[in-house]
Amino acid sequence: MFGVVREYSVEASEVERLVARIVADFVPLITRTLGFAAYSIATNDKGELVTTSLYSDRVGARASTKLAAEWTEKHAAKVMQAPAYVSEGELLLVERAANSERPAYGVMRRYHFRPSDVPEILTQVRTNLVPVITRSEGFSSYVVIDAGQGEIVSLTSFSDKQSSDETSVRALAWIKEYLSRYGLPPKVSTGRIRFRYVDEAAFAVASVR
Repeated sequence: MFGVVREYSVEASEVERLVARIVADFVPLITRTLGFAAYSIATNDKGELVTTSLYSDRVGARASTKLAAEWTEKHAAKVMQAPAYVSEGELLLVERAANSERPAYGVMRRYHFRPSDVPEILTQVRTNLVPVITRSEGFSSYVVIDAGQGEIVSLTSFSDKQSSDETSVRALAWIKEYLSRYGLPPKVSTGRIRFRYVDEAAFAVASVR
């Protein structure tokens, strides 16, 4: 599977209006993209808006990036405070709770490592960090994307803010202990998940490819 994460800096007074516009106008477009599997929107009170799209292949992911850029330029450019930061790449990890509540809070961590260290780091994450996250109360999903050039993006979602905050404390302790020698601490963004749609049939097919 492949994923695209788009980070936008939006005028704070326009966030609510933009989210509504995306759901009403853009979501119907992106869900028709070839290979589409999932899409979500998260925001916080700093004016940060993050969208995540998942696809069965790179072709669909890149098509969505072009579609999003064109739509944003036409419908949302006036409320943007900076160009979107886009990360695109293959999913290295996908974990989902079997019977979770609809996720309400999310945490994004953006890491920069030496590319040669990524395989070793991924092994440590699979072995030690994934159990910390997936066994936490309120866990919903955990996705790790290889955006290339040593850039790794992780996205974790939970059913409530307390679960998100408590797990973040444990995850940060693990990151400091095991990953600090590989580079700088990750950039962390947290926020409410405002919209999420998963095409379960497409996701099931894509995740086994």
